[in-house]
Amino acid sequence: MEREILTAEQVADYLRLSRKSVYRLARAGVLPAKKIMNQWRFERTQLNEWIREKEEEPISV
Repeated sequence: MEREILTAEQVADYLRLSRKSVYRLARAGVLPAKKIMNQWRFERTQLNEWIREKEEEPISV
């Protein structure tokens, strides 16, 4: 199965976030990402797993 690699712009569209937020979350290690030749790249399967994990976390108020 071929891995689908996304750019920060594609991730921003996918997650309905700004690109700035995607970069900030990637730099902080919150989003699963890799920096390749000074550009952030994201695997869709890892993002989907990250979303599932976030859905299962209790909401803190």
